Amino acid sequence: MEKNKVLLEIDGRVAIITINRPEKANAIDDEVWQRLGDVIKEIESDGSIRTIILTGAGKRAFSAGLDFSQDNSLVRKLQGESPAVIQQAMYEMIRNIQKIYSLFEKIPVPVIAAINGAAIGADMELTLVCDIRLASENAIFSMPEVKLGLIPDLGGTQRLPRIVGIGKAKELIFTGKRIEALEAKEIGLVNTVFPASKLCEEAKLLAEEIAANGPLAVRASKKAMNLSMDSSVEDGLKFEAHQNSICLLSKDVIEGFSKYPFKKKPDFKGI
Repeated sequence: MEKNKVLLEIDGRVAIITINRPEKANAIDDEVWQRLGDVIKEIESDGSIRTIILTGAGKRAFSAGLDFSQDNSLVRKLQGESPAVIQQAMYEMIRNIQKIYSLFEKIPVPVIAAINGAAIGADMELTLVCDIRLASENAIFSMPEVKLGLIPDLGGTQRLPRIVGIGKAKELIFTGKRIEALEAKEIGLVNTVFPASKLCEEAKLLAEEIAANGPLAVRASKKAMNLSMDSSVEDGLKFEAHQNSICLLSKDVIEGFSKYPFKKKPDFKGI
C-alpha cells in the first residue's frame, strides 16, 4: 500500500490528516479508505492528541469524490455471479466503508474538517462525520449520486438532515446540485468560511484553542452531544449528569478552578 496517499502529521497536541493525491484532486480509492481507518485508530491510541484536522493536499480540492479510474478487483471477482450474491457483496463493501467513516465520528477527540476546495459525493459525506467544518472561499459541495442512479450511501442521507435540516438535505440530495461555500455557511453545513490562504492557519488556531481546554471535559462534551442526536432529552440529561460527575472528580477541575478565576492559563493533564 502507498501510505503516502494519506499523511499523518503530529503537531504537539494536534493531529493533521491529509488526503494526499493532489494529482487526482484527492479522489478516494480503496487504499485511501483503508489508510484513513488505520490512521484514525493510530491517533486514538495516542493519549496526547486532543484535536484532529482533516484536509486535502493542494488548493484544488478537499477531495473530488471516488476515483473511478481505479482497478476494481471486486467487480471482476463478481462477474458471472447471481444478482443476490452481487447485492450482498456490495452491501458488505458499503458497510465496511461506513464503519471507517464512523471512526471519525466516534473518536473521543474533536475532528475539524478544513475543506480546501471541492468536496464531492463520498468526500462531502466524509466532512459530515467531522465535528466542525471550516471551508475556503473556493469550496464547493455536492452529493451528485442521484445523477448516477445511486443514493449517498456513506451517511449522507442520515447525517446531512441532522446538520442542515430535513428540507434542505432533501433538496441537495434529490437534485445533486452544487453549492458554494457561502451558501454552505448560510444553511449551517460549514461553521466558517475563510480565504483559501488563511484556511490552514485558522484551522490550526481553532484546534489549538480546543486542545488548551480540559481534555476530559471536551471528550465528555463530544460524547454527550453525539448521544443527543439519537436519544430523548431526558436520557441525554442523565448522561450529561453522569459525565460531569466524572469530570468533577478529576484533577483537571482543581487546575481549572485554581487558574481560570485569576485569568491564568490552566495546564490540563487529562486526569
